[in-house]
Amino acid sequence: MAVAKKAAKPAVKKKSAATPKAASVKPVPAPVLDEVSAYIVAAGPARKQVLEHLREIIKRAAPSANESMVYRMPTYMNGDKFCAFANQKTYVSVYLGDAKVADAVRRQHPQVKGGKTCLNFPDGSEIPFATIERAVKMLFG
Repeated sequence: MAVAKKAAKPAVKKKSAATPKAASVKPVPAPVLDEVSAYIVAAGPARKQVLEHLREIIKRAAPSANESMVYRMPTYMNGDKFCAFANQKTYVSVYLGDAKVADAVRRQHPQVKGGKTCLNFPDGSEIPFATIERAVKMLFG
C-alpha cells in the first residue's frame, strides 16, 4: 500500500512595514575618477587645493596639451613640449621641460630651488601661480 504525501504549502512571506522594498532603493554609483583626479585626491586635503590649482592653470595656459600620467605624475604634452607636476613628501614640484623657461622663473623668484627644469615649492612657501602660468604659456607658445 502506497502512502500519499501531502503537497507542501508555499511559504508566505510576511511584509514588514518598517523595511522598504529592496527594488525601490537603487544604489548610486560613485563617480569614476580619471587618473589625474585620483592622483590629486590621494595627495590629501593639505595638497589637494594646490595641485588642483596647478592643473587648472596648466590647462588654461596650454589648452592643446594632452593630459596623462607619465612616470606617475600628471603630465601635459604637445609634440616634444611637456610640463608636469608632482606631489613630493615635503614639497610640490613643477617640471617645465625646458631649462630656459625654468631659469626665467628662477630669475623672477630666486628663492625657488630645484633641478635643471624642475621647480620645488616646500610646504608653507608661496607658489607664484601667475608666473608658472606665464612660463607654461611660454613653453607651449
